[in-house]
Amino acid sequence: MLHVAGLEQIRAGGTADVYFGRTKQILEFRHRNPSVRAEFAAKSLPRDWPWAVLAGIEECAAILEGQGVSVRAMAEGTVF
Repeated sequence: MLHVAGLEQIRAGGTADVYFGRTKQILEFRHRNPSVRAEFAAKSLPRDWPWAVLAGIEECAAILEGQGVSVRAMAEGTVF
């Protein structure tokens, strides 16, 4: 059976790489709460396809809802 993470597990950081948790611990210990930015890009596409269709925006929005973050993204279904 495949493991599927739930919304709360994702929001709690249960599926994040270890270094994110360690970084959070260090920042909390030092009483720091910096503003951060993240950027996501498709470095390559399967089988060297020249284009792709953006999907999953609704799921990402559900995960980030109520988290006090600002997000800019291409529209669901955008060909890039």
